[in-house]
Amino acid sequence: MLLAALIDLGANFEKIKNKLELASKLVPDVKNFEISCKKVLKNGINASQIQFSFEETIHHRHGKDLQSIMNRITTELDWNDKEKEIALKILNTLITAEAKIHGTSIEHVHLHEAGSVDTIMDILGFVLACQDLGILNNCLWISTPIAVGGGLLQFSHGITSIPAPATIEILKIKNFEIIGGPVESELATPTGVSILTNMVEQQLKFYPSLIIKSIGYGAGIKDFPNIPNVLRIILGILPVESPYNFEQIVTIETNIDDVSGELLGNCINKVIETGHAKDISVIPITSKKRPGYIIQVLTTYAHINPIVHLLITELGTLGVRFFPTMRYIVNRKIISFPIQLLNQTYNISVKISWDSMNMIIQTKPESDEVLHLSEKTGVPLRQILQLVNTELAKKYPLGQKLNHLPNS
Repeated sequence: MLLAALIDLGANFEKIKNKLELASKLVPDVKNFEISCKKVLKNGINASQIQFSFEETIHHRHGKDLQSIMNRITTELDWNDKEKEIALKILNTLITAEAKIHGTSIEHVHLHEAGSVDTIMDILGFVLACQDLGILNNCLWISTPIAVGGGLLQFSHGITSIPAPATIEILKIKNFEIIGGPVESELATPTGVSILTNMVEQQLKFYPSLIIKSIGYGAGIKDFPNIPNVLRIILGILPVESPYNFEQIVTIETNIDDVSGELLGNCINKVIETGHAKDISVIPITSKKRPGYIIQVLTTYAHINPIVHLLITELGTLGVRFFPTMRYIVNRKIISFPIQLLNQTYNISVKISWDSMNMIIQTKPESDEVLHLSEKTGVPLRQILQLVNTELAKKYPLGQKLNHLPNS
């Protein structure tokens, strides 16, 4: 359905078909592989539907077999490192989940449904379609929660509840939000969620602000009474052109007026230690009874719950609010910058930021390291800062193009 939606979005089916049929010849124990694409109506929605047909004389493959096949095909197709990495990452997510469920290694896990050739072709076809549409690079993938369906499913080991064990394991590993239903059927497969969770960088309840350029509908095989069995992919651009990177995050806030400075400092440290806070601020306020603070944390949707839990348990607050926040950010990186001081070379960590056109926005030495160097050498802090900033201005002048950035 993902592949079908991308073809519906505009990917060249004939080009993808030719490459997949070539790739099928590199899969052992498979012959007569064919792929077809047709338009179908699903509860009034016009969608593209992809179907594979093939003969396969093997009932299962090991994880290492699938990895070897994928490596061979991506090399034969002359894919670049990024394209190979995406395909293998998707495949390894699937294999890792299956291995976890079966209590074995990814090399030796027996894959039945997931080991079939259509798993390999689903992944290859998806990457080929993204290549054709030019959406593998400089493109932000966003998803609403995944509807997983419900009920029971017949698979190689018998009957299990929906979602299938591998599906729900992948969603757990990727910390991806799900919703059950709305029908008693399998709506999310292990291969599908492996693809989606490796591409998606942000999960949102609702669509972000964007200008829609095209819409693709990919149809499934099943028909449901009241719901069209289609997957929709929307391609759009940000409403405002900007030299900065757009990001949609979450602001978490709570008001407190009855905790000590020690408790407050401890909570801030614990939030920082999670590694999920993009920023944290303490804002003095006057509440209805006495002076207090607003604790404000910037984070991603995936990390709301652990931060909310910390604020409640550490501060005893009775409520925490959160809301979506859109922001523009610049690229940034901390590098090691050498300076000459007292006839010796010292390396100082410096944060350099630049926009999407590679124009340098700011350079700033890490203050703790400059202070440590001042204490170590006896040179006044003000003098070292002046030296560092002078050298930075020579090497990375503000407003100039960043041609090369050394390793951090």
